[in-house]
Amino acid sequence: MRNTYIKLYEQTNYGQINHGEQAYDIVQDLKPTSLLDVGCGRGDFCKYIYDNICQEVYGLDFASKPTLEGPTWFDGYAHKIPLQDKSVDVVTSFDTFEHIPEQDIDKTFQEIKRVVKKYCVFNISLYPSSKSGLDGEDLHPTLKPQQWWNSKIKKIFEVDSVLTIIKPIPNTEKKYRYIIVRLGEK
Repeated sequence: MRNTYIKLYEQTNYGQINHGEQAYDIVQDLKPTSLLDVGCGRGDFCKYIYDNICQEVYGLDFASKPTLEGPTWFDGYAHKIPLQDKSVDVVTSFDTFEHIPEQDIDKTFQEIKRVVKKYCVFNISLYPSSKSGLDGEDLHPTLKPQQWWNSKIKKIFEVDSVLTIIKPIPNTEKKYRYIIVRLGEK
């Protein structure tokens, strides 16, 4: 699967959209001193956070190779984050989880839970992929309803509720659903 995405980044304009752009204000309100973006793509979201909100910013992606100066970039899988336990205030992940095979979802959430201190902000697409792989393969193998994701997040992060902020996706009728998890709340 990794090779599929590496080829997409190398051979197409895949990953040109900054899915976190609509969440700048959400992250600003959380007042992080450190942030990790899982599935950072080209790194535009991380660069914005680094330039405008906090200076300890990490981006993790298993296919893209960001070159923007400022943030620290990790090449790797979301279920193997190269950071210490409880080392970042906020973990974000935009339009990434639906790309992860279902059998890896729990261990990815568990790994994020391990490194985060305060908040998570997730945007998980509920729509079929608008693009396919170079061989026509579906890029959203884990397409589930909102309630499925919310239940899984509540169970793994051991919280009673999550906040969902809905924002329109520019130039489309679809919407971003930002799921905010506040750790330590029961």
